Amino acid sequence: MPKLRLDASARRSFLLIMIVLFSYSLGGNAVETYFTLYATHDLHMQAAAAGGALTFYAGGAILFAIVAGVIGEHLGRRPTMSIGLICGVLAFIPMPWIGRAGLIIPLALLFGIAWTLVFVNALPWIAELGGTERNGTMTAYYYLATSGGAAISPTLYGLVQQWTGEYRWMFLYAAVFFIAALACMPFIKHGEAPRQQ
Repeated sequence: MPKLRLDASARRSFLLIMIVLFSYSLGGNAVETYFTLYATHDLHMQAAAAGGALTFYAGGAILFAIVAGVIGEHLGRRPTMSIGLICGVLAFIPMPWIGRAGLIIPLALLFGIAWTLVFVNALPWIAELGGTERNGTMTAYYYLATSGGAAISPTLYGLVQQWTGEYRWMFLYAAVFFIAALACMPFIKHGEAPRQQ
């Protein structure tokens, strides 16, 4: 991977940003991958109805994408991503115990919106740390972290599912990694563009 010429403080922020990207990808990808199986296996929904619920996830993400970018410009990338992760944690933690078929569509829509707050602002966040001249390099690191998390997560949560025999624990799995990402946020001091007024 290309080397970055960053001072000690910026390098610490860069490493923490990479951990944030990797952690939220681990958590979010498990829900994306196993959502339909959770609905059919644990909630005994029809496969067509379970798959149809994912259109609400995609719809929430598409409709909210521009709004998420505007919020990130005004509040800052890190606070906006934190809001999305907090919403995910609050929505996911109770789901193993309260999950039922009637909650699937609202949950999919909420996850689509919350997830958009995170991923729409993530690439500009890390790119800003490197400056214009390192946009390509930072994009490569962004995809290294997020693709790495997305590649590992299905297998990692698959082991959890085999151990528990249920898919509902994917919500706690995701919440744990979202919390890990949130725990890094206060220590990241670089990567924010000047806020729009």
